Amino acid sequence: MKDLLLHELRRAGPAAWAGPPALLATGLGLAVLGPALNLREGLAGMFILGLLQGAFPLTAGVAAASLVRDDAAELLHSLPGGFRRTLFRRLAVLVAMASAGALVLTLTAVLTGHADRWGGDPLTQLTWFGPLLGLTGLGFCLTAGMRSAAAGGTVITLVWGIQLVADWGIPWFLRLFENAVPAADWLPNRLALLSLGLALVVLAWFMYGRAERFLGRESE
Repeated sequence: MKDLLLHELRRAGPAAWAGPPALLATGLGLAVLGPALNLREGLAGMFILGLLQGAFPLTAGVAAASLVRDDAAELLHSLPGGFRRTLFRRLAVLVAMASAGALVLTLTAVLTGHADRWGGDPLTQLTWFGPLLGLTGLGFCLTAGMRSAAAGGTVITLVWGIQLVADWGIPWFLRLFENAVPAADWLPNRLALLSLGLALVVLAWFMYGRAERFLGRESE
């Protein structure tokens, strides 16, 4: 089982197996070396929060959009349910990898005091989970609908970038960054993103059931 999961992680692509560790290493460096770097008070915490609610979800979303790429897609399609099961196994490994990295960084931020910038209660520390699952589900579903990993990843990046620079016209329950969400709506917003991600994953389950739609297009 361990070998299978490691294989699926490698096949998921660099964004899945290299992205979360790289972001984690960056965050740990800021958390531990912040004082030595003479960063302004609270600046390291702000950067760590940016990694958690911005970089981790974006990386997971782009990686989820590229999971369809597989040189053995036709072989998988010949097996009963093989194509869809393989993709969802990779999706589970991706979410676990990204969530583990974000969780370790969150615990480090709490222990070093940097997490005080975005609240002290345990629920608030998981501010990254809603955006992460929301963008992951969106990326996975977009590729199923558009039949192009490149197009799915591009849309994910555009959605993330637009919300990064402006929040006008975006309903509060779809906003990724907590500074754009009224305090009273924070929990409903995170739950809405979480529910959206789960709903899109369920939708993708049915869309990926027709594997023949993707044969010959995995590398686009």
